[in-house]
Amino acid sequence: MAEAAARPTILVVDDDRLVQVMLADLLREGGFASISAANGREALETCQRARPNLILLDITMPEMDGIETCRRLKGNPDTAPIPVLALTTHDEPSTVFAMMEAGALLYLTKPVASERLLSAINLALSISGP
Repeated sequence: MAEAAARPTILVVDDDRLVQVMLADLLREGGFASISAANGREALETCQRARPNLILLDITMPEMDGIETCRRLKGNPDTAPIPVLALTTHDEPSTVFAMMEAGALLYLTKPVASERLLSAINLALSISGP
């Protein structure tokens, strides 16, 4: 049980339940624990409670999009250190720029190869430290 607690926890923020489940499976296979949120507001609340090690954040969601969610996460001293990886179908330069300006560390477009996503997660975790 202690081994599971030592695994980094990834917050998956996506309004598509199927995407949440698929990413949770991939993360488990990659040695990570995962929790999910269906929108930006839920993500902000979850981060205050659970303090994930990393956030996979979709951009297009109801209530609050990923760009605003990222801005709020990075604007809060408690959640600002958590690395955010944008994982979305949007690849327009203006959207990429807005997300990176909001504080995302990396921007990955769906579909993304499992190996590439896990490598990006490991890179982000190594940069952000313990």
